[in-house]
Amino acid sequence: GTRTVAGRTAHGFELTAVSAAALSVNRTLWLDSRYFYPLYTTQRLDYRNRTIETTTRLANVTFDADLPSGAFDLDAPANATTASPNVTTRSFDTASALREHAAFPVPDPEVPAGYDFDGAQYVDGNVTQATLRYATADGRRLAVTKTTAASDRAGFTFGENVTVAGRSGRYVTTPRAKFVAWSCGERRYAVVATELDEAALVAVADSVGCA
Repeated sequence: GTRTVAGRTAHGFELTAVSAAALSVNRTLWLDSRYFYPLYTTQRLDYRNRTIETTTRLANVTFDADLPSGAFDLDAPANATTASPNVTTRSFDTASALREHAAFPVPDPEVPAGYDFDGAQYVDGNVTQATLRYATADGRRLAVTKTTAASDRAGFTFGENVTVAGRSGRYVTTPRAKFVAWSCGERRYAVVATELDEAALVAVADSVGCA
């Protein structure tokens, strides 16, 4: 429909979750008829037996307004310091290149037919993570990650219990993907896909195990 928000005409759109997931969001957006900016938004988020509802409404709206030259200058406190995150990220065109660079063994998963290697990434810092990405010709995606984590970090407490290579894991669905996550000591693993079902994800996870 159409309504007036802050004196402007806005068109309404409903975004509704189409499948059950660990986290689901239903949203209504009223977009400005000229600039398509959300002027009025209502949102319902369901997560782990909790429901959070929010409403945002703009009351005084001006587009393309003249702003003073210093509008976005940072006025930091006198005792403020600058810090840079101790994280480096590298991308690789082959799995073998990632394995040569990584500080720990990188898994060699068995992926379903039609999935081809599509790149790799290595993140090094307080947490170190290796990721192998795969894709099909029609755009379906799959990723396998191995991450270092402190032993006192909690794993997922939601989702469905599954067994991965004899270990306890979790199968979780989200609006955009499904994944299986499990741990081996201080190493955490995950297999994430846009289209694969639970059985296929667990099969990929089993092929990784604790590698």
